[in-house]
Amino acid sequence: MAVTSSEPLDGGGGTSFLGENRQRRKPIEMNSVLNAKKATLGIVAAAALGFGGWTAWSEWSAAAKDRLPAGIVSTNGRIEAATVDVASEVAGRVVDIAVREGDRVASGQEVARLDPLSARAEIERSGAEAERARQAVTVAEAMLAAQEAELTFARQEFDRTAALADLDVGSHRAHQQSQQALTAAEAGLASRTAGVAEAVAAVRAAEAALESARIALARTEIAAPVAGTVLYRLIETGAVIPAGGRIVTLLDLDDVTMTVFLPAGDAGRLVLGDEARVILDALPETVLPMTVSFVSPDAQFTPKTVETDAERERLMFRVELRAPADLDERLGGRPVSGLRGVAYLRTDPGAGWPERLATSDATAGAATE
Repeated sequence: MAVTSSEPLDGGGGTSFLGENRQRRKPIEMNSVLNAKKATLGIVAAAALGFGGWTAWSEWSAAAKDRLPAGIVSTNGRIEAATVDVASEVAGRVVDIAVREGDRVASGQEVARLDPLSARAEIERSGAEAERARQAVTVAEAMLAAQEAELTFARQEFDRTAALADLDVGSHRAHQQSQQALTAAEAGLASRTAGVAEAVAAVRAAEAALESARIALARTEIAAPVAGTVLYRLIETGAVIPAGGRIVTLLDLDDVTMTVFLPAGDAGRLVLGDEARVILDALPETVLPMTVSFVSPDAQFTPKTVETDAERERLMFRVELRAPADLDERLGGRPVSGLRGVAYLRTDPGAGWPERLATSDATAGAATE
């Protein structure tokens, strides 16, 4: 007969061997989990400290890189190109406008054309007047030649009658008549000479009028006086404009400047013609060489009183930097007028440019640190 016992295997009181092993493993497993968490937290903390250190070092390195050496100051400014109004020198009706806003034009390129009919008609009229005047000169010269011949005959007749009167062969009356004829011939010669001069002057006036008409015809073709970009197209085809009427406005790409403002202490140490550097916000990798072309003698922002040093330091002076003539070529035709950027100027002519402000301009001659 099988005997079933409900007593524990060890004959003891309440905990089995397996239960005791499980209870012993629980603290060991908990310690392992805690150790793993601590290790993970340590790794995370180390990574955070490393990242923070790297970030701080990066910021310090960038700040050190951006730090300017003594004798160089920076300020904000805006690039501006000079504007040129293209206007007509003669009145007329516009028959064609060859450009639109934003177009690039070369110096001498045609931008508009006026109706040439009236100018051509004036050329025809002036040409006819000049030809008539030249014919009048021919007639006046022929009459002068005839008068000279008459004067020669009058002198000969006067000499002949004078000789006869001296010999008591001829009458004194005939001699007096020949004298009167000589006087009249001399007066006639003077008149004919003046007539020739007047006719010649008329020819010159007619030829001048003809040349003026030709110039007026040439001026019906309106060309750009400088190379640049069309900023505004002010009229349309068919408009009638007076002499001096504006047609388009150009940005002169050869006359580009940046205007900045500096405190009195810095502006007073600038040297005209000295080098400057400009970095545009839109082109942060490009360093543009410029020169100091103007320092205003008048403060732009003047406090009510300037009795103290602190107040005098608040005075700001306008400074103009001029770009090189080949700026448009340097930038590959990019439009720059109106762009803002940072200008760097030397208050100490002996200060060297830092490496990040060095340019490839062979004429810059800037030292680098």
